Amino acid sequence: ESGIIVEKGGRLTLDHATLKGNQCLNNKWAGITVNGNGFVPHPANYLTTNSPNHGIVIADHSTIQDATTAILTADNDPDLAPMGYTAYTGGGIVVATKCTLLNNLVGIHIGKFYGYDPEGTESDPPANAQRSVVTGNTFITANVWGNGSAVPVHLYLQRAGQVAVNNNMFQATANGSLTNTARGTGIVAINTATTIGTDSNAPDADRYKKTFLNLYKGIDIYNTL
Repeated sequence: ESGIIVEKGGRLTLDHATLKGNQCLNNKWAGITVNGNGFVPHPANYLTTNSPNHGIVIADHSTIQDATTAILTADNDPDLAPMGYTAYTGGGIVVATKCTLLNNLVGIHIGKFYGYDPEGTESDPPANAQRSVVTGNTFITANVWGNGSAVPVHLYLQRAGQVAVNNNMFQATANGSLTNTARGTGIVAINTATTIGTDSNAPDADRYKKTFLNLYKGIDIYNTL
């Protein structure tokens, strides 16, 4: 599958853009992978300055569809394995605002993010180490993925830290071809303590908005620690 990779120090900005597979051939594509060091806190100035330790994806009023994972934070670093930690971490920065994520197997996957060096002197990440934001987006499952056995997930948080998740809509269309499981799950959170739907900076009318419609599951939470 083809896809886009944003390396550490890089930035991808999507502004009213559309990314999708070949519609004529009904092709799927890999999506966007944004790499980053999950042991280094995200810098406060990430909106204006690139970070040598993190890739950055800024998506605004854009559509991403037909991807295996529309946006994936990852850093497959084999040097981490001897430390006793999985080589997979999720240090990339994602800011998705008012986007449409349509018919993806996974909409946004924010992976393991520590925000500090567990082998160092710190015992906890600093405040606001995680800067990723998922706000005002619409996640839609309208078609069966593959042979229909897969369960789509709109937002997958895997030990992701305090990701800001506000005012999003997670839905499946009322399509007779979608089985219960094929309708997908809105949010899967594993070992993640993120508050969903609270934005202290939003107007009162929008502060607690979140919608789950026609899904197999709205929120699925696991703790394996």
